[in-house]
Amino acid sequence: LMKTGTEELGNIFKTEIPTGVLGRIVEALLCFTPAVNEIIFVTQVLEILSKTKRFTITLDFLTREEKDFCSKLMGKLDESLKENQQDLAEQGVTEWTITTLRSKYKI
Repeated sequence: LMKTGTEELGNIFKTEIPTGVLGRIVEALLCFTPAVNEIIFVTQVLEILSKTKRFTITLDFLTREEKDFCSKLMGKLDESLKENQQDLAEQGVTEWTITTLRSKYKI
């Protein structure tokens, strides 16, 4: 995902994200390390995906397991934010960012 980049991911999924693909992307994002650049990347990907057309419909069709992946990812972001709060705030990632993502992903 990092090699593809956030801009290209936005272009690929501009119209919609197939249901199973969103779950796989979120599962892959769970592997991020607490490095500031990776946390920023994860939040950017989640934000870009949430802006695709039909995003809310895609969320409605997530499996229980995929919803759990989303919940775990948000929890991991919360924990990572605590460890790197100052550095992340300087890059525009704050508690508000994660709270907003939680809302968009219905977590």
